[in-house]
Amino acid sequence: MRKRNYWIVIAGIYFFIQVFVTSCANISTPTGGPKDTIPPALVKVNPTGGAVHYNERIVRLEFNEAVQVKDLANQLIITPSIQGEYKTKINKNTVELLFQQPFDTNTTYTLSFREGISDLNEGNPVEDLQLAFSTGAFLDSMSISGTVQRLLTGEPVADALVGLYRAKDTLNIFNSRPYYLSKTDETGFFQFNNLKVGEYLLYATADANRNLKTEASNEPFGFIKDTIYLNSNIDSLNINLLSINTNPPAVNSARPSGPYFDIRLNKAVKDYELQPLEETEEPLYSNLVEENKTIRVYNAWPIQDSLATFLSLTDSLGQQLQDTVYVKFQESKREKGPFEYTVIPKSGAAVEKDFTATISFTKPVKEVNTDSLFIRYDSLTTVQIVPEKDFTWNSRRDRLEINKLLEPTKTIANQSSEKASLQEEIPVQPTATNGFSLHLGKAAFISAEQDSSKASELSYRWADAKNFGLLQGRFSSEADSFTIQLLDANTFKVVKEVENQHNFTFNYVAPGEYRIRVLIDENENGQWDPGNIYERIEPEPVILLDETISLKANWELKEIEVRE
Repeated sequence: MRKRNYWIVIAGIYFFIQVFVTSCANISTPTGGPKDTIPPALVKVNPTGGAVHYNERIVRLEFNEAVQVKDLANQLIITPSIQGEYKTKINKNTVELLFQQPFDTNTTYTLSFREGISDLNEGNPVEDLQLAFSTGAFLDSMSISGTVQRLLTGEPVADALVGLYRAKDTLNIFNSRPYYLSKTDETGFFQFNNLKVGEYLLYATADANRNLKTEASNEPFGFIKDTIYLNSNIDSLNINLLSINTNPPAVNSARPSGPYFDIRLNKAVKDYELQPLEETEEPLYSNLVEENKTIRVYNAWPIQDSLATFLSLTDSLGQQLQDTVYVKFQESKREKGPFEYTVIPKSGAAVEKDFTATISFTKPVKEVNTDSLFIRYDSLTTVQIVPEKDFTWNSRRDRLEINKLLEPTKTIANQSSEKASLQEEIPVQPTATNGFSLHLGKAAFISAEQDSSKASELSYRWADAKNFGLLQGRFSSEADSFTIQLLDANTFKVVKEVENQHNFTFNYVAPGEYRIRVLIDENENGQWDPGNIYERIEPEPVILLDETISLKANWELKEIEVRE
């Protein structure tokens, strides 16, 4: 009996061990060895690389392991462009491309798969998978390579479309796929291989929607202005991309909108004129709103009937539009928009004695009450702002620049009210501990709709050199017309700029990281021009200093060299 119980206990223990081991095996994960990082290798291909007289409609690739295709429609680049589509068949370690249309005769084709084929388990893409064959008697062998970057920042553009078009065709990157195409890698590098000797035009674009063209309204583009005569290999080409809407300007609509008359455009414009075709007692007030895409006309007279006006406008490419617009207002219960303004620099900023403030208004300004505008040092000490000397208006009168040199000794009004006149000279010593305020009194500005501006008192402190740095350098160039810009190194926002100074200085620069950029005004028209792709005029030159400048408080960095 005891022996029987003994074996029962032994059996129970054995059963418990088996259950425990089995359950552990079920929940544990085997290591499986090291992760596979080796990409598939091509072992057989038809047609073979460099094949000639190939006239079949199939391309077959066999690998040493099972593979998959990933986004092949975007990853596979076939040049020159083919007619029709192709189907993809996958059978374990074999990929077949079945083309609907035959290849062109006497043509060299290149298939670049990039990362379109990878192993089945880990997704390791086949490296440098490219196939070239010819339907003629020989393989074309010309090549072109270069880089693509953004013009104003120098940043390389990855995955940009680069296209070659035959020079004699009327096709371009806006209306057709390229004849030969390539795409940039993460460094912005591109390369065309197996090209035919000939004449070409070269374009590039950040093809966001992957339709192998550029959208004129929202995709940056660039080009080489000269025809490329390809009879030997070309390298080190440099294509700069710029975001600019190339559509010709047009009026989408012109009609009353609430209390206003709005001329809506298809794009932002640089400048315009709206001139009545008949004599009027007062000027016609208008300005650009909605990101410079709408010209808003104000019924300031008021205008009772339809008023014929001549509209002339120019976009940033210099493209012009001229049209006759009949301005007419209608009764509306919609309230007119608010009359507001913003001031740069903002209140609390540290400023220099050569003080500049830019005031942007939501509506054109019709009148200014100068008695309500002055600089205040304290409750008794003020200096008047004189419009004839201190004001600069834009043509629409919705942006005002106030320039006032605040000398240590000024003719100051010792006054107890805003309307007191100048009385005596009082020395004012600007230091780091005292400052001033810009006083914009109530109703200092009256809009075209007779709105009165609200009062503002913006306080400023004198910039203390101990809290800032100084940058000084030399621009070595024969150019006479140019702008040197100091940029925030992270955002590329313009911090300061000077014009036409080969020996340049940036004073009172806040500690931080900076870059220097130079815009060359080659045609000396007083501005930097972005070029015109339709006339094959490239943007005017941009020079970006490669080095990032680190500036600390109370530092002076001199002898900065910028070369053209």
